[in-house]
Amino acid sequence: MPHETPSSCARTPQPAYGVPSGHHRSGTRVAVATRRIFLHIGAMKTGTTYIQSVLGENRERLLDDGVLFPGEGWGNQVRAVEDVLRLSKRRDGRPTPTPRPWPGLVEEIRSFGGETVVVSMEWLSFARRAQVRSVVSSLGPMEVRAVLTLRDATRTAPAVWQTDVHNGSTISWPRFARGVRAAPRFPSTTARYAALGGTRMFAHSQDARYILRSWAGQLGAERVDVVTVPAEGIRRSCCGHGPRRRSGSLPSCAGLRSHRPTLPWDWRRRSCFGW
Repeated sequence: MPHETPSSCARTPQPAYGVPSGHHRSGTRVAVATRRIFLHIGAMKTGTTYIQSVLGENRERLLDDGVLFPGEGWGNQVRAVEDVLRLSKRRDGRPTPTPRPWPGLVEEIRSFGGETVVVSMEWLSFARRAQVRSVVSSLGPMEVRAVLTLRDATRTAPAVWQTDVHNGSTISWPRFARGVRAAPRFPSTTARYAALGGTRMFAHSQDARYILRSWAGQLGAERVDVVTVPAEGIRRSCCGHGPRRRSGSLPSCAGLRSHRPTLPWDWRRRSCFGW
């Protein structure tokens, strides 16, 4: 966090990560042309992979329209978020890369001459309030907006369970489902620490109450957009889900290419779970 200094010797605040506002690491003053950065923070299992593939596939077209999807590939964003949230230490004990991925991503964003940047990485939904403050302070003075995509829990719950089992969990589906049903009874601050495995695992990635309080508490509700993935039968948009927006502030995805097919839910359900 920045240190307070007397007004007579005020300096450019140093963010927790990245470079000082309006500077490169060399100390040369540069103009920060970028005005807005949209952080697509998840949630997991709400079509995030599809959105990321569309953004990555259309990187050059977006640049022509003044929109940066930073990194040589989406993996750069993954490693940057893993760095700023300190996830690598908890995941597999890997040492922190040098140079640090998050400051590198921030420097690329600062040197961009356009108006808009989009970062999409669902692990940002895991951020605690102190981590949200650190992320936002590192991106100042740009206007930071968070975008949270949400989906019906009856569709996300099986996907979350499948991912947890794939990553080594041995919890059964009935036990996991009982925990999901119990989750609303817990306050948002404690659900992710509940004794019920299903409650804990589901709340960690899907509790919109916790996610929104963390991000809106730092940015203000007016800078947090919630996009709902509608039920089947709703006409799909170019981003695959025909999203309903909370406000009109999000950039349009009109004209972007996509070659990834959207599988019907019934096919996925039978294939993954035999229902």
